[in-house]
Amino acid sequence: MASFNFREHKTANGIVLAVCDSELIDRTLKFGDVDFEVSSSFYGTEKAESGQILNLVERCHVANFVGRDIVSILKENGLIREESVLMIGDVPHVQLLVD
Repeated sequence: MASFNFREHKTANGIVLAVCDSELIDRTLKFGDVDFEVSSSFYGTEKAESGQILNLVERCHVANFVGRDIVSILKENGLIREESVLMIGDVPHVQLLVD
C-alpha cells in the first residue's frame, strides 16, 4: 500500500494541503533547466495512507500533489482530470482549488 507525506499549511484564506509520494521526499526533480524540490519543509514529514489524504482534501482550500501514486488515487476518486496533470520529468504534479 502506498504511503504519502503531507503537511497542512494554515493561511488567512484557508488550508493549503501539500502531499507527495513518500519516496519522493527531499528529492529534486529535474525538467529541463527547472529544479523542482520535493522538500520536507513544504510536503511535511507526517505520513498517511490514501483514505486519510482523501479526508484532508475535503477540508482544504488549495492542494498541491506530486507523485504517481497520489495522482492516480485522485484520478480514481474523480477529484482531478488527466488534462490537469503537469509532468515534471516523468513525475506527475497537480494543483487543486477546492470550493
